[in-house]
This record gives sequence, structure tokens and C-alpha cells, in this order.
Amino acid sequence: MLFALSGRCHINGRNAGVADSWDEIAVWISIAPDALKATIDEYNVGCDRGHDGIFAKERQYLRSLRTSFYYALKCSPAFLGTIGGIRISYLMEVVGASDNPLPGLYAVGVGTVGWESETYCGVMSGSTLGFAISSGRIAGENAAQYVLRKL
Repeated sequence: MLFALSGRCHINGRNAGVADSWDEIAVWISIAPDALKATIDEYNVGCDRGHDGIFAKERQYLRSLRTSFYYALKCSPAFLGTIGGIRISYLMEVVGASDNPLPGLYAVGVGTVGWESETYCGVMSGSTLGFAISSGRIAGENAAQYVLRKL
């Protein structure tokens, strides 16, 4: 993530740095200065035109990156797990290709899909534990009822 702000001019710390030039930033984040400069130039042209062709940023948020000091953050994505795969009903029944529950087949926990809405907030580590427990109970109760009906 790169952005221009006013501040002190030095590369500082392990994850955040400040510099006078894009070349200094490029060296600090271990990329070719020419590649960074080309990207910044392309972004600035988009700002001038009022259209960001790189990230599709809305016009009101476009700010050219021409005035030092430049700040850079080193960051890495973190993998916390996966969600989804097996579609389920509210009774934790596995839902088949025809959108109908498959009788007697249940699935629970984060290997399922259909309960998490369109997004899952991955920054709240452990927030799927409640669903893992409650979905297990719901599936267990429904599986027991299914078996009793078959007796």
C-alpha cells in the first residue's frame, strides 16, 4: 500500500517507511524503481483524467501521488481458513444440485455454505466457532428425528 502524506523523511521500522522519493520506497520494498515509477505514473494519469483504470477507484477518492513525502507499508495476506463448498438448508441438510435437501445427509461447520451471507469477516478470528457448535447440534437433532421417523 503506497500513499503520499507530509511527514518525516526516513525509512523507519520493519513494516512502515517514509521517504523523499519513489526510488527510495522501491528499494525499501524490494521492487524495481522503474516498475514502481511506471505504476505511479499510470495511476497519476488516471487521476488527471478522473478515471482509475487500475483499481476502478471512484472519482472522488482519486488523489495523485506527486508530492513527497511518500509512505509505504509492507503487509502480507493471512490465510485463516476456508468457508463453503457444501450447500445446506437451515436444518443443516445437504442441498443437492436441484436445490432440494438430500434426505438423511447433513453437514456442519465452515465446510458448508449458505449461512454466512455474502461475506465473512475474517478479521474476527474464531467467529465461526459458534456456528460450528450450533450447526452440529442442529444437525444432530434433525438427524435423530430423521432416523426415528424411519424406524
